[in-house]
Amino acid sequence: MGTQIAADVFPLIYGLLSKMGHTPTLDLFIYSTGGQTMVAWGLLNLLREFADSLSVLVPFRALSTATLIALGANEIVMSRLGQLSPVDPSVNTPFNPPAPQQLGGPPQGAFLPVSVEDVRGFLDLARDEAKIKDESLIADVFSRLAADVRPLALARLSHI
Repeated sequence: MGTQIAADVFPLIYGLLSKMGHTPTLDLFIYSTGGQTMVAWGLLNLLREFADSLSVLVPFRALSTATLIALGANEIVMSRLGQLSPVDPSVNTPFNPPAPQQLGGPPQGAFLPVSVEDVRGFLDLARDEAKIKDESLIADVFSRLAADVRPLALARLSHI
């Protein structure tokens, strides 16, 4: 079962909040291994339209994007197993590589998220582990990356 936060949550959350109406306090139970970084800002704004105070309940994992959501709350309540994490901004657009199809995996037509750390890690691997120092060879390494991850997806990462 996937626990990634994506833009498809907006209609669902809006529908639930609309039925509930405005409330002085709202508790959000969150378990997620991350998701689309830009969704956190919009989701927090939506939640705050319906509540004066927001508490986030973290029983286990609230990683990356979920950490951003937790940090936007008035209060974070965590169990002893609760985890927040560093934020690794990633983009997930139709310009990303297609996700491999596997049983229980992403649906057909889904795309792999690409993170800033993935791109930096790939280039650092070339420089540090493969000991590539010549900038023209680094440019070739980047070209190989751009063959798998379309340049428009890489460009989106430069804005994060």
